Amino acid sequence: MRSVDRLKPLTGNQEAASDPSIHAALSASAGTGKTHVLTSRVLRLLLQGVAPESILCLTFTKAAAAEMSNRIGARLASWVRLKEDQLRSDLRALGEPASPDMIARARRLFARVLDAPGGLKIQTLHSFAQGLLGAFPAEAGISPGFEAMDDRQQKALAREVLAELASDAEEAGDRQFLSDLSALSRRLGEEGALKYLARCGEYGPSLARLPAEPLIEPALRELMELPEGDVEEAIAASCSDPDFDRALVERLIAVNREWGTKSGLEIAGRLESWLLCCDADRAGRLPLMAKGVVTQDGRPHFRQKDKEAAQALADRVGELQGLRARAELAAVQAAGLRAGARFARAYGDAKQAEGLADFDDLIRWSNMLLAQDGIGDWVRFKLDQRIDHILVDEAQDTNADQWFIVAKLTEEFFSGSPEEEGRFRTAFLVGDFKQAIYRFQGAEPEQFVRMSSRFAEAARQQREAWQESGEGTAPRSFEELTISTSYRSAQAILDVVNAFILGKTPEALGLDRAPPPHESHDPTLKGRVELWPPFAVEEEFEEEGEEDWNPERDRMFASKLAREVKALIEGPDDVEAGDVLILLRSRQLAPLIIARLYGEGVPVAGVDRLLLSQPLAVRDLIAAMRFASQPLDDLNLACLLVSPLFGWDHEALHRLAFGRKGALWDALRGRRDEDAQFAEAFAGLSGLLAMADYAGPAAFLETILSGPIGGRAKLVARLGEEAGDPIDELMNVALQFEQEEGASLDRFLGWFEQGDVDVKREAAEAGDSVRIMTVHGAKGLEAPVVILADATGDYSKLGDPSSRNIMLFELGSIGKVPMVKPRSDQLVEPFATTMEAMADREREEHMRLLYVAMTRAARRLIVTGTAPARGKLHKDCWWLAVEQAMQDAGAVPLDAPWGERGWVHESGSGRRARAKRSLASDEIVTPDWLHQAAPPEAQPPRPLAPSASEEGEEESFPPPGPAAREAARRGSLLHALFERLPPVEPSHRRQVALDWLASSGGVADEAAREEIVEAALRIIEDSEFAEIFGPGALAEAPIAAVLPDKRVIAGTVDRLLVEEERVLVVDFKTGRMVPEDPGAVPDYHRRQMQAYAAALQVIFPGRTVEAALLYTAGPRLVTLAG
Repeated sequence: MRSVDRLKPLTGNQEAASDPSIHAALSASAGTGKTHVLTSRVLRLLLQGVAPESILCLTFTKAAAAEMSNRIGARLASWVRLKEDQLRSDLRALGEPASPDMIARARRLFARVLDAPGGLKIQTLHSFAQGLLGAFPAEAGISPGFEAMDDRQQKALAREVLAELASDAEEAGDRQFLSDLSALSRRLGEEGALKYLARCGEYGPSLARLPAEPLIEPALRELMELPEGDVEEAIAASCSDPDFDRALVERLIAVNREWGTKSGLEIAGRLESWLLCCDADRAGRLPLMAKGVVTQDGRPHFRQKDKEAAQALADRVGELQGLRARAELAAVQAAGLRAGARFARAYGDAKQAEGLADFDDLIRWSNMLLAQDGIGDWVRFKLDQRIDHILVDEAQDTNADQWFIVAKLTEEFFSGSPEEEGRFRTAFLVGDFKQAIYRFQGAEPEQFVRMSSRFAEAARQQREAWQESGEGTAPRSFEELTISTSYRSAQAILDVVNAFILGKTPEALGLDRAPPPHESHDPTLKGRVELWPPFAVEEEFEEEGEEDWNPERDRMFASKLAREVKALIEGPDDVEAGDVLILLRSRQLAPLIIARLYGEGVPVAGVDRLLLSQPLAVRDLIAAMRFASQPLDDLNLACLLVSPLFGWDHEALHRLAFGRKGALWDALRGRRDEDAQFAEAFAGLSGLLAMADYAGPAAFLETILSGPIGGRAKLVARLGEEAGDPIDELMNVALQFEQEEGASLDRFLGWFEQGDVDVKREAAEAGDSVRIMTVHGAKGLEAPVVILADATGDYSKLGDPSSRNIMLFELGSIGKVPMVKPRSDQLVEPFATTMEAMADREREEHMRLLYVAMTRAARRLIVTGTAPARGKLHKDCWWLAVEQAMQDAGAVPLDAPWGERGWVHESGSGRRARAKRSLASDEIVTPDWLHQAAPPEAQPPRPLAPSASEEGEEESFPPPGPAAREAARRGSLLHALFERLPPVEPSHRRQVALDWLASSGGVADEAAREEIVEAALRIIEDSEFAEIFGPGALAEAPIAAVLPDKRVIAGTVDRLLVEEERVLVVDFKTGRMVPEDPGAVPDYHRRQMQAYAAALQVIFPGRTVEAALLYTAGPRLVTLAG
C-alpha cells in the first residue's frame, strides 16, 4: 500500500466547515482544499461514532467519488498501524481530541467501515438514483433489472427509432411527419435534425403536454402575434394604399428625382413601378422597391437625402418582411415540435420495451418516486433508517431536478427535533459558483445559492420554533461559509485572478456580489504570469501534406509553441515535462500541438478525450478489418492500398484499377504475378482474408500491427509518433469488446461504425509527460506550469455546429421543450428575451471557464493564442480579459517569444531546484528476434476439429444462395432426428418426429415435415444400418486425443459403436452427392474420418477401428480403408 501523507491542520473556515456538529454550505474557491475539508468532515463524523452506512456523499463525477473514497480508505487503513505520535498529530489536525479512547476508535474505523452493511456510500447522484430505483422498482412503476444506457447506446437507439418512424410513415403515407423531418433537416442539417430529435427524447414528459398536432402551429402563431390566415395575404393587404403610407413613397420618389443621378432616377423608377402594382405584386416586390433606400440589413441607405423618410420606409418594410420571416419560423418550430413529440413517444416506448433508461430517466423516476403521496413517504422512511448525514460535492454543477432528491432526503433534518429523537443528522453542501462550467450538461449553478438559502431558512425556522417552545435540545445551526486561501497557486497568479474578477465585475461571471480576494497560503512562493502576443503570420500559403486542412498560421503556431515548451523543460527553471499542462478552449489545435511536441522529442500524454473514428491510423486499421469482412468493396480496398499499411501511390492504384473488369480485389488476384508490388499486396491481403473467419478483432489488429505487415511501424513512420496513442486505444476498445460482446470481427465493425467511439481518459496523474486537454477536462486538476494556448478564440463560434441552432424554451404550462433557434431576422418575442438570457449565461460561463483555467496553475501561467485571420480579437476573448487584468495587477512589458504587446507579472522568492532529467534518451536497440516470425510452439496448438477442413481453401467460396441454405437446414434437421429417434418406440417415431419438427424444428410446411420424417425413418429402420442405430451405439459422441505427432484432435462424431474388439465411427452426410465407391469420396471427407480414426486408435489401443460415411441421399454406407 502506498504511504499516506500526514494530515495538514485545518484552518479558519476549513475547520468550521468540517465540524460535524453544524449544517453548512461552503463556497470554496479554486485550490483552497475543498476535497480535504469534505474528507475531513467524513472522518470526523466517523470518529464521533456515526455509523458508516448512515453517511451519504454525493459527487458530480465517478472520478470525484473514486478520489474521495480512496482518500478516506487510505487514511483509515494507515491509522490501523500508524505510530501513536503520528496518529495523535492527525487527530489534532482534524480538531479532534487525541485521547486514548479516540486513538483506539480511530484504529478500529477501517474494520468498522468494511463490516458496515453497504459500506460508506460515496457515489454520483445518478448512481444513487439507480440504486434507489433498483430497491423500489414496483413503487416507482418501472421494470426491475433495467439497464442504464451510456451516451453511445442512446445515440444508437435514437437512430434506430428515427429510422423505424420514417419507415412506418413512408408505408402509411404519413406526409405530415415526413414533411416535418424534411423541414428540420433543411433548417438544421441532417446531423442537427437528429440531435434536435434526440434532445426531444430527453423532454418527453413536457412534449407529451403539447396540444394535438393540428393545433400546434396555430398556438405558436398566436404566441408570436402573427395574424390569422395566410401571412402573404396579410402582407398584401398591408401593401394596399389605405394601409401603406403612399405619401411616404411619393415623398421618396420626389427626393430621388430631385437628386438627379442615375442611381436616384433608378430608385424613383422602382418606387413608381411599385405604386402601379396590385397588392399581391406589391407584397412580392417589397425588397426590390426598397433597394437603394434601405440596406440589406434593414437600415436607411447612407446616400438618401431624406433620412427621416428613408427610416420610415425601412421600418415599414422591415415590419412586413418580418411577418414573413416569423411565419417561416412558426412553421419550422411547429414541424420540430410535431416530429419531436412523436419521436419522444417512440423513443420512450423503445426504452421501455428493452428495459433501458438514460440518466434523465433515473433522476425523473426518482423524483416521481419520492414525490408520491403515501408511497413516497414510506420510501423516505425506509431511507431515513439508513441516511443521517448527506454531503453534496460540486454543488454548483447540480440542477433543480437533482436538488429535488436532496431536498426530499433532508426534509426531516429540519423538522421537529432530531436530537430529542436521538438522531444525529446533518447536511453539508460544498461548491463554488465561480467554477460552474457545465451548464451545457444541464447544470444550474444558481440552484446552489437557492438551496443554501432554503436550508438556512429551514434551520432558522427550526431554531425559532425551539426558542418559542423553550423545551428540548437546541437544533443545529446552518452556517454559510467561504474559504479563499489557495494552497495551490502562487500570489502572482492570484493577483491576476483577483484583478480579472474585479475588472470584469463579478456580474460578468454571474456572481451577485464580489467574492473574497484570493490569497496564497505562502506569500513568498515564486509565481509568474506571462501574456504572449497573438501569433500571426504575414502571408499564408498552401502546402500539401497530412495536415493541409489546417491553416498555415495554426501549423506554425503549434511548431513555435512546441519549441518553447522544449526550451522551458531544458532551461534553467525547475520544470519537467510532467509539470506542464496545456489547456485549450476546444480540441481543434490539440492534434497539431501533440504532433509538434512529438517532433521536438517532448514526452506527451495525448489528449484527455479522443474520438476514435477520426485519427488516420485508426481509419487505416478499420479499412483493413473492413476488407477482411467485405473484400469486394472497391473504395475501401483502394483506400487500404494507398494507406501506410501497403504504401501504394496513386499511380500504382491507377495501373491496377483503370480498365479493369470486375472488382478491384479480383483484378489484383488475377494480376498478382505481374510485378512485385502486386504480389506483395496480394500476399498481405490474402493473409487478412485467411484470418477473417477465426480471429477476433483484437487478434486481427495485433497481427496487422506486429505481424508480417508490420503495421505499427509503417503507421508511425508515416503519421508520426503521435499515431501510437490512437492505435493503442483502438486495441483497448477491441479487447473490451471481446470481453463484453464476443470475438466477432463483423460484430465489432458493426458496433464501431454505429457512431463515434468516444474514449475518455483520466489525466489526474502527470507522470513524466506533457498533458494536453480542454479546460472542462482539467476541472479539479493542477500543474506547476499551465499554458492556455487558444485564449484568442471567439467563444460564440466554438462547440458543435450542429447543436448551435437548438435552444430550450419555457413554453408556459407545458414546460421546457427543445426549439429551433431563430435567425436574426426572425428574432421576435418571446424568443428574443430567451435568447438574450441564453447569450448572457453563455458569456458568464465563458468567463467562469477562464477563471477555472487560470487557477489550475501553481507556479507559472502562460496565456497566448493565434491572431484571427482577419479583423480584431473578439471583445470577450480571454486574451483581452487577461491583458486588462495583468495591467490592473501592475504587470510590466515582456519580450515575448513572438510579436509585441507581451506582459509579465511575477512575485515571490523562488524555490530549490529539483534534479533535472534530460529529454534526450539513448537509442533503443531492438534484438533481431523481435522482427522475426515466432518459431513453432513445442506444445500442440489449439485442438484440430476434423469436421473443419484441415487445409483451408486458398480462395473463399461465394456466399450460399437460398437453395444451398435450405439444403443445409434440411441436413441439420436430419442430423437431429438421427440423434433423437432411435431410442423412441418404433410405433411412436413418426408422430414424435412430426411434433418435434413442428415445434422445436420450426418447419411450418406439413409436406416438408412429412418428407424429412420419411427420409429419416427410411434410414433408421433399414436393417442394413441396424447396428449404427442400435442401443449399443452412441449418438453425438465427443472425442479428444493427442496423436503421436503431437496434433490434438477434438470433435463430435455422429455415431460411435464401441465393441470388445472393434470400434466403428460413422459420420452422416446429408448432401445430394453420393459416391459410387470409397475412391470417389471427397478428400476433405476422407481426411476428416482419418483424423477421427487416428484419435480413436489412441483412445482404444489394440482394437480395430473402422470409419464409415453414411450418405443419406442413397442411402449408402461407404466404409473407408484404414
